[in-house]
Amino acid sequence: MAKDETKKLKEIMILAGEEAKRLGNSKISPEHLFLGILRLKQAWAIDVLIALGIDFYEVRNKIERKLNKQRDKNEEIPETLDYTLAANSILRRVAEEAWKLGDEEVESEHLMLAMLRNQAGFVTKLFNTMGVDYDRFKEQLLKEKTRMQSDFGEEADEEEGEEEEESEESEEGEEHEETMPTRPPQGNAAVQKQPRTTPRSKIR
Repeated sequence: MAKDETKKLKEIMILAGEEAKRLGNSKISPEHLFLGILRLKQAWAIDVLIALGIDFYEVRNKIERKLNKQRDKNEEIPETLDYTLAANSILRRVAEEAWKLGDEEVESEHLMLAMLRNQAGFVTKLFNTMGVDYDRFKEQLLKEKTRMQSDFGEEADEEEGEEEEESEESEEGEEHEETMPTRPPQGNAAVQKQPRTTPRSKIR
């Protein structure tokens, strides 16, 4: 079963808090969680949304415009922020989404799925206007993971084939060395020493 919190999810939560403070919001909402996903260097959720043709600049601008209207101008932003009820509800569903996919750790794609299950949420409604809902995101996610596994399998087969070729070439080289005819010794060592005979004195 998937763990409730993993390194990736904790990173997103930290980034979401930073986004909330940057925008002057006193609580972390689902919109901040999505902005946290956008700040990741690598994320399945981003790869899937790219494949679905999402314009991230448009999404970010619309989310930030909404959050700017909720800016707490007269209230000091606390160091530690609480989560809204909607954000807490999403975080509780993340492990369930990972479990459904048979994944041991919670990642960005599981958070995205949990977010899209919240039909009343601003992020969900925004993506729905762009043709992306829970089912379509999940379908594309499975396609992307299948493609990655296929590519990984092909690379592994190629590496295995190269190793087999190198092994065969090495064995052929060893056999060739064993069957090579031995050459006779060359040079002075090849000349057998003949016994020297002292010439007899001529009889006068």
